[in-house]
Amino acid sequence: MTGRSQSMRLGVWAAILGLVISGCSTVPTASAPVAITQVSGGVDEPIGVEPLSPEPGASPEEIVRGFIESSASTVQGRPVSREYLVAAQAETWDDTASITVIEPELSAVTSGPENAVRVTGQLVGTVDRAGIFTPEIDEFAIEIPVVLENDQWRISEPRAGIYITRTDFERAYEQRDIYFLDATSRFVVPDPRFFVRDGRVQSTQLVERLLAGPSLWLSPAVVNELADMRLVSNVLVTGRQARVDLRQDGEPSNEDLEGLSAQLVYTLLGQLSIQSLEITVNGTDPQLPGVGPVQELSDWLSFDSDSGGATGVGHYIDAGGVRTQDGNPIPGPAGTAAYGLTSAAVSIDESTGEPLSLAGLAVSGQSSTLYVGPYGGELAEVLPGSRLTAPTWSPVAEEVWTVLNGSDVFRIPTGAAGQPVPAPELAGTGAVRAFHLSRDGARAALIIETAAGPALFIARVERTQDTVTVRSPVAIAPSLSGVRDVSWTSAGSLIVLAIEPGGDQIVPYTIGVDGWGITELTTDGLPGEPDAVAAAPNRALVSAGGTVWQFTLEVWAVLIRGQAPLPGTAPFYPS
Repeated sequence: MTGRSQSMRLGVWAAILGLVISGCSTVPTASAPVAITQVSGGVDEPIGVEPLSPEPGASPEEIVRGFIESSASTVQGRPVSREYLVAAQAETWDDTASITVIEPELSAVTSGPENAVRVTGQLVGTVDRAGIFTPEIDEFAIEIPVVLENDQWRISEPRAGIYITRTDFERAYEQRDIYFLDATSRFVVPDPRFFVRDGRVQSTQLVERLLAGPSLWLSPAVVNELADMRLVSNVLVTGRQARVDLRQDGEPSNEDLEGLSAQLVYTLLGQLSIQSLEITVNGTDPQLPGVGPVQELSDWLSFDSDSGGATGVGHYIDAGGVRTQDGNPIPGPAGTAAYGLTSAAVSIDESTGEPLSLAGLAVSGQSSTLYVGPYGGELAEVLPGSRLTAPTWSPVAEEVWTVLNGSDVFRIPTGAAGQPVPAPELAGTGAVRAFHLSRDGARAALIIETAAGPALFIARVERTQDTVTVRSPVAIAPSLSGVRDVSWTSAGSLIVLAIEPGGDQIVPYTIGVDGWGITELTTDGLPGEPDAVAAAPNRALVSAGGTVWQFTLEVWAVLIRGQAPLPGTAPFYPS
C-alpha cells in the first residue's frame, strides 16, 4: 500500500486508535475458502452506483479503462464487466480468483502490433479468495489483448481475477475481523478479511470464514474451536439477535464450547449491529456455567486482550527513572533512577488490573543490561548484552522478552534464567531494532534494519506446551521508510513512527496488522519530530524534543493541563 495517496489526516481520535483493523497474512488459507466476490445466497441487485456498459465505437483504451472501472460492481458475477470481453471469454472468465488493487493514477495506452493495451500504475496490494490482503509497492504493468468482435473492440484474454483502483476498492469492499484463539486459549486473536459491501448483514459469511479456518500464515499461532464444525443453516438474524446452529461429530467439551462461543461472539457481536447470540451445537444449547442460552459480549470479556491496556496508566523515563503520566516517580528504586534506565515495560496483575512487574533496560556505551523485578520493588539483573531491545511483556505468561545483538530472541520468566527463543528467519532478514509482543501474544511487531533502511515487520509467535518460536516475519508497510518506533494500539492495529512519503520528517501513522489502512496522524502541538511512541486502546503518548505528549482533542498536548511540558523519553503503557 502506498502511503502517498492512502495516508490521510483524521481529526477524531476514536476513529483512529479505536479502529479495529487486524490480522496478517501473505499466503492463502489452508482450508477451502469462501469466494470473496460472492455472497451466501447470492447478490442480484446492485448496491450503490453500478459501472457503465461499453459505449458503441469505444477505443481499445476506453474498453480497458471501462473494464477496470467495472470491477467496482457488487453484483454477483459482474455482468457489466463481462460486456467488455469477447463472447467466449464472457462465459468462462473467473472474476473470483483474486483482487489486484492499484492506485487511481494509472495509464492505459495501445502498444505493439498485437492490439494490446498496456496498463501501468502503482500497485497497492492483492486480496486472495479468502479476503486476505497482502501489501505491495511494486510498479504495476500488464498487457491486455483486445480484438475486434462485431466491429467493436473487446478484451480477448482477460486474466483471472479483477483489477480495481484503491478508491473503487474502498467503496466496494469492507474489512471485518474473524476471531480465533491464541495458543493458550486465553484471548481471541483477530484475522482481518475483506468482504463485498453488499448492504446486507454478513453474519453467515463471517461464520463461514471461521469454519474455513485462519490464514495459513496465522494458523500455527492460533486455535480454532470451530475447525470440525459445520453450519447447519444460514445464520438467522432477528432484530439484534442472531442464531448460529452448528453440528459436529462427537460432543465438544465445556472448554471447547467456551472457546467457540468467544470466537463467535467477538466475530459477530463485536462488529455488526447484533447485540446477542444464541448458539446450538448438535441441536442443543451449550449450557455453560454462568452463561445463559442467549450470549452477549459481556459474557466473554475475559477473552479480550485489549481490556487490560484500556485502563493502564501511561509511563515514561526521565533522567533514568520511571514516572507515571502525572509526572510522579513510581515507587521504589526504579522511580529514583537507581538503575539508570533508558526504557521499560510493566506487566499487569489480571486479578486486580494493577501493575505487577517491571522490566527496565539500562544502556551505557556499548553495553546493555536488562533488569526485572516487582513493580515498586528491587530489580535484579537478568540479562547483560552488547545490544538489547526495549523489553516487552508476554500477555499469556509472566515473562519478559528482548532481542540480543539484533537477532537472538530471549524470554525471561519471572524468577528464572533467560531462555533463547528460536527465530530462524530473523538472522537473514536484518538486525532487529525493536520487538514488541501483541496484546494477545500471537504476533510480534518488529523494526528490522533492512538494506533499504529500518522497516516494519510482523512475525507470529508459535507456542506449545514445551516450545515457543518466532516465525515468518513479513513486511507490512513497504511504503513507509525510516521506521523509528512502533507500538500496539490494539491486538489488531499499531501506531508507527516513520518518514512521511516524499519528505524527510518523522510522523506518526496508524496501520492495521495486515498493512491495510495506513493513516497519517497530525503532529500539531509537538515541539519537534517524535522519537518514541506508546499506544493503548484509544490513547497514545509520544516523546519529542525531550518531552512527553499525549494525543487529545485532535492535537498533541501536555500531560498535565495548564503546566509546562514534562521532560521525558521512551513512553510506554502497561501490557
